Amino acid sequence: PPIVNGARPTAIMATPVDVAGFRGEPVRVQGKVVTMDTHEGVRGIRVELYIRPLDHVGGTFFLGNTVTRPDGTFEMAAELPRDAPLGEHGGVLDVVLRHE
Repeated sequence: PPIVNGARPTAIMATPVDVAGFRGEPVRVQGKVVTMDTHEGVRGIRVELYIRPLDHVGGTFFLGNTVTRPDGTFEMAAELPRDAPLGEHGGVLDVVLRHE
């Protein structure tokens, strides 16, 4: 994608620290937001974490958010919702396109 108004396309790379969890317990994730062209870390970007059932029944649940460090890295821990349906869920990370 082209650079528009000085904004450069970014990519988010994440690794779950906890690959399984139970309702009411925390799960942890860590990662990095980088520019796609130079792979430099991007500081001050808000990252939001959601989960949704793999069968797409039951909706998406917001777990929490954090802001990237000066080197673009982030980590967060968030409690799994007690009202989330039982079963397998996938994690969804979203980058808010403005600096905090």
